[in-house]
Amino acid sequence: MGKITLNKIGLKQWPDLFGEKTRSRTSIESVVGIKVLLMSGKLLTIELNKLLSTVISTSTEVENLIIKAKSQNPVADDIKSELKTYIKLHPEIDLRNSKVVDEIIGNILTELMQKMKSGVYTEIDKQCVSIVDSIEDYRLATGVDLSSILNKDTIHCCVKCGQIVSRGAFRTSKCICGNIVNSSRDTSKVNIEIVDENVKFFFQQNEWLEYGVETLLAKAGYDTECGALVLGMSGVKHEIDVLGENIGLNNRVVVECKNKGIGIDDMFKMYGKMSDIGCNYGLMFTTSRSIHRDVQKIAKAKNIKIYSGILGCDEKGIIDDLRQENII
Repeated sequence: MGKITLNKIGLKQWPDLFGEKTRSRTSIESVVGIKVLLMSGKLLTIELNKLLSTVISTSTEVENLIIKAKSQNPVADDIKSELKTYIKLHPEIDLRNSKVVDEIIGNILTELMQKMKSGVYTEIDKQCVSIVDSIEDYRLATGVDLSSILNKDTIHCCVKCGQIVSRGAFRTSKCICGNIVNSSRDTSKVNIEIVDENVKFFFQQNEWLEYGVETLLAKAGYDTECGALVLGMSGVKHEIDVLGENIGLNNRVVVECKNKGIGIDDMFKMYGKMSDIGCNYGLMFTTSRSIHRDVQKIAKAKNIKIYSGILGCDEKGIIDDLRQENII
């Protein structure tokens, strides 16, 4: 089905719809990786949820490793230990010559930094490979290519000490070790692939759930809009997770989505939106599998239908149930 047109003549028995798409939703829907997720039709599946949870967690770990690589430096005890070893191996050194000693300490510091940061970069590479492999495994299992949810980036590191000098586009800089880095040829490079920040936001703010439910309603024959600010009869604008209209049935539904349990306050807040906007039914979708008895009572009294355990749900079963309830 299509999208609801805001600011138009409404259904026969309901007030006209006036409102606007929220700016954040307009922006998020233009992101290529999110477009692919929306088109996949799999937002309510456990498999996709687990994949996104895993690759986002791993991407966060990569970012933490990058921070570690920037800040990690040898401690004084490590330098002293290496210096003692060097002196034993080179007894001819004149320790009274401060210039010579400073040069030795500088070389030791550089070598220690190289060793420490090399280990971090190896771990970064390992984690990025894990992310890419997970995306490919999902493609082989489902036929859905989600490689576009990843961002490719490059870390440029000083060849002398291994310190990160720039990320993304190369920038001329002076490293903390004193080395002047004038060209990308003077750096070693660590290539990374991690989840796009917009996709992280989409998942962590539970927008995946709202768009997944919107897709479900579209399959049921509704024109839909996700994340709209709709003007109520009171003059107050309400942000609606999903709005659905079926012109043939003259039905309008207001939909709320919760990635948590539902409380009594949620029911009354939803009913307030329903009354102010004007609609036949309210639909509440939640990932929680348990609904308190009092919440169920209020839902029944206020013409709100609750669907629990929506993640991994039987979508056909829900559509059939909506049809039996004369909602579609």
